[in-house]
Amino acid sequence: MALQNDIGTQNRNSVLTQIMQQPAISRSAIGMRLNLNGASVSRITRDLIDAGLVRETGVSDPEGRPGRRFIGLSPHGPGGYIIGIGLNAFRQSVTLADLENTKIAEWVSEATPKGDGAAFLRICIEKAAEMVAAHVTDPTRLFGIGIAVAADLDKDAGIILRAPTFGWTDPINVQQIVDETLKIPLALEMPSLAINMAEADFGVGKGIANLATLHCSLGFGIGVRKGEVSGEQVNFGRVLNSALVPDGSGRKLDAICGGVSILKQVMTAEAVAQKSDSELGAILVDLIQKSRDRPEIAAIFEKKARLTAQYMSLTLDIIRPELLLLGGPLAVSDDYFAGFTSEFQTIFGTNTPVPTVSTTPLTPTGASRFLALRAHVLMGNLDLAALKRSSAA
Repeated sequence: MALQNDIGTQNRNSVLTQIMQQPAISRSAIGMRLNLNGASVSRITRDLIDAGLVRETGVSDPEGRPGRRFIGLSPHGPGGYIIGIGLNAFRQSVTLADLENTKIAEWVSEATPKGDGAAFLRICIEKAAEMVAAHVTDPTRLFGIGIAVAADLDKDAGIILRAPTFGWTDPINVQQIVDETLKIPLALEMPSLAINMAEADFGVGKGIANLATLHCSLGFGIGVRKGEVSGEQVNFGRVLNSALVPDGSGRKLDAICGGVSILKQVMTAEAVAQKSDSELGAILVDLIQKSRDRPEIAAIFEKKARLTAQYMSLTLDIIRPELLLLGGPLAVSDDYFAGFTSEFQTIFGTNTPVPTVSTTPLTPTGASRFLALRAHVLMGNLDLAALKRSSAA
């Protein structure tokens, strides 16, 4: 019986994933993609509709041809809610969203947290609780929280081990803080991997087996998904704040070609040392804007991007992604993107095919919401019976 229940839960989650990833999908398309018979798909979708998680979106014809009309299935926004928290040097924010990932409420910190990380996390969770109290009438439909944080993590235990960006040196039991106020499950991830997973599940990476994201900010982070699109997959990532350049000099990657190195060249190292990460982030964003009218600054962005491609080439050659996404503030710079892609194509030009390089606009906070949807809805163990009773009431 346990095996049957496990298979049933897996099939249900797989059907819900298809609906979340492609709103307005038909039952027949779901069956073909998952190799499930029509009766199974009908039973599962009926349960999801009765639980208020899915809605029928009316008759549609996706290819504009007569005789091929069907009833589509889409997520039902008010059927559930999740919380996303994104914490990096540039921005710290908390959002509440529904099942369609429509943002309902948001709180943005006015200053970069320093020192007491546990106290700051408590503030974030309290802000989330205020949003829930104001917008969620049925607490059983608050499914979980996702946090994308630039830190070293024990994800299974829900613990931030340390976060040098914020000066947090002691472990922080985030799950305990969540349990004190909200009592909902937690998914904890670093921003680069959270963004990569979100793009793989919901964005430009859908259907791509090997996807990598290089988050280019004051420093770097990398997220990777490798494996079969519909089979076994491995997700891994790392914040590269302690990574050394592979030239034997002992220098750090971010100090040579990250946003910090750009600021040092424009401002001097002494001036950079006197600024907080939040202040440096704001200066870097402003510098990207100014570079459009100042060729000497644009040239610095392009040079640093070429160095980044060179120093990351061995790692990327091992990973061999089909698609490489550049994210973070540096990826917004046309000069940085042009410099990276040009050098990347030169380095990998002898290989066939050369991995495609593109950008992702997804922020850590946006990725944290997708993280919550993935962990607590698509891969969760939702109590459909309770949700059906809630819908009936």
